[in-house]
Amino acid sequence: MKTGKEQKKELIRQYKEIKPQAGIFQIRNLQNQKVFLKVCPNLKSVTRHRFQLERGMHFNKALQAEWDRYGEAAFVFETLEILDEKTLEALGSSLALKQLEERWLKKLEPYGEKGYHKPGRERGHLAP
Repeated sequence: MKTGKEQKKELIRQYKEIKPQAGIFQIRNLQNQKVFLKVCPNLKSVTRHRFQLERGMHFNKALQAEWDRYGEAAFVFETLEILDEKTLEALGSSLALKQLEERWLKKLEPYGEKGYHKPGRERGHLAP
């Protein structure tokens, strides 16, 4: 039987072995179906966006205004696509994320009445 310290070390080791998943997610407003898209090298960072919205500090002012107006219950966070390791290795994570972002922006066109993005103002996946 393992001691408390041994169990803790084992859990830490297992956690470190978990590879982050790169991909794209959306925050969708259920009231008007507007979406905010974001690619990231680690989809676990989605919680950062929820935290910012809850605190009134999100960089996308239109999204923040509607979050404040409709409340948290009016929004869902959804993973749209996870990049596989082969793609990441073949293209490199930066290029793979950029292509993923471009593909989904073209597919969903989240501008104006359809979303929280401004056409022609996308600055890449690493920019806020």
